[in-house]
Amino acid sequence: IIHVCRCRLSFSRCRRLRARRLRRLFCWGDGCDEGKKAGCVGGDGGNRFLCGQVADGAVAPLAGKMGLHFDEGGQIAAKGTVNPELASIIQNIDFFRQPYPKSLDNQWVIHNMIAPILAFDDNIPNKMATTVELIAQFVAKEINQLLPIAQGNQHQLLVTGGGAHNTFLMQRLREYTDSKIEIIIPDSQIINNKESLLMALLGLLNLYDIPNSSPSVTGASRNTVGGTMV
Repeated sequence: IIHVCRCRLSFSRCRRLRARRLRRLFCWGDGCDEGKKAGCVGGDGGNRFLCGQVADGAVAPLAGKMGLHFDEGGQIAAKGTVNPELASIIQNIDFFRQPYPKSLDNQWVIHNMIAPILAFDDNIPNKMATTVELIAQFVAKEINQLLPIAQGNQHQLLVTGGGAHNTFLMQRLREYTDSKIEIIIPDSQIINNKESLLMALLGLLNLYDIPNSSPSVTGASRNTVGGTMV
């Protein structure tokens, strides 16, 4: 993204040139058409963040009660049964009825979702099955709602992070995702390292004072440059 400047310009001049190049590569907001031309639609929708947080905060601790670090491939969840009462408690949270764009934070997920799931009176496989089902439903709902603004008739969804290794979760996600969307599970290097690369990108954008958070994704009132360089 950034190369060593070998011209005889001042550092500040080179820095401005790099910043302009970055802005062309990573433009944000409704005023930028480059992503639309490429047929790309990005979004948090709140539920992408939810997926990782609930999986780490609820499924992993439940697996821990069985002496495991995690539910490998979703094998335990696949043996459970969705609990309608627990599912209804989470589905009726007002946030999930709010329109896109929207976003939330870690503490909200812990208080409103993880805590009720862990405290609910049912066996571990059933609580895991219910959690997986909720994640699949919420993520698919947000993805499906983006179809009207996406170009073309066929689309691809790149799945990364630990959840991509959960075969049962991916099966349930495919069940709820529109047939026009092909779910792509990349190789392990991308699955395991994408978040680290994106954090580096956020830091790079911050360094050049380029917004790294868009209201068209988060629902905020304006673009922001998030984070602090230390």
